[in-house]
Amino acid sequence: MSTGPGTPEARAISLVPERAARESLVALVLTSDRDSVSHGQAGSYPVLTTASLDCEYIAQYNLTLVAEDRSSPLLRTVWPYTVCVSDENDNAPLFTRQVYEVSVRENNPPGAYLATVAARDPGLGCNGQVTYRLLEAQGFRGLR
Repeated sequence: MSTGPGTPEARAISLVPERAARESLVALVLTSDRDSVSHGQAGSYPVLTTASLDCEYIAQYNLTLVAEDRSSPLLRTVWPYTVCVSDENDNAPLFTRQVYEVSVRENNPPGAYLATVAARDPGLGCNGQVTYRLLEAQGFRGLR
């Protein structure tokens, strides 16, 4: 085993999907020690989630993995570990108003301003982008 923290270049990273079930496997940590039989040991240890994850609440967890041997003097390795939570498209867009009422004058030219409509989505990245389009309602042919 070595002493001191792992270098930033050697930082370990896992990507876990948002809403992963409780006790989902994040990583399997393998340890080894080249000391004599009495002090040298090897093992594997799972890193599991303890609750469901929500990217909009916490997008990244920074952990510190510590491995110690049973020798004298005690030797340890400290390793930074980052768990990134990937965003799922789990939020529907919300309009700023429940109903929009617009009065339109007759014979407006094409492309004339009618109204501003706004919606937001708390998702991150492309999951937070909102696109708009007008749909023709059945029996109403006023907008095209």
